[in-house]
Amino acid sequence: MKFSVTIESDSEAEKNIRHVSDFTQLLTRDVSSWDYGDGLQHFYIGFVCIKIQAGYEDWFNERKPRFKKTSKIENFDGESVEFQNVFSYDLNFSAEEFDSFCSASSSDAIRLFGNRMIESFSKLEHLRTRAKPFELDDFRRELSALVTRKLGALSSV
Repeated sequence: MKFSVTIESDSEAEKNIRHVSDFTQLLTRDVSSWDYGDGLQHFYIGFVCIKIQAGYEDWFNERKPRFKKTSKIENFDGESVEFQNVFSYDLNFSAEEFDSFCSASSSDAIRLFGNRMIESFSKLEHLRTRAKPFELDDFRRELSALVTRKLGALSSV
């Protein structure tokens, strides 16, 4: 399974975004070797960590979960690449969460992100009727446990 967390941030969050990026790379390394069925082959979470200015709220609305049987992407060179069984959704911070994230220590910022990420796994329910064959409950349980273990390891650092 291809797993990735994409990050969209502003300069105010830059200090802690680097640490979150390192954390998500650890998750990606582990999750990419998992196989819970062909019903889900690509899983992407878009993390939007931007201080939204008044009047621009619509620009950064959290996109709803989306499952596509086939997703076609055209590269810059004009060549097309086709992906099968792709699931994606966004994870946005509220204004308060954003402020807490930016002022937090690196480990607290990662914890804030990780806990918000675990909460977001409820969006995986969107796959229940769409991604077949796929062991959704086992996947969600193992993914939550992995994030919790990685967050717990921060305490010992």
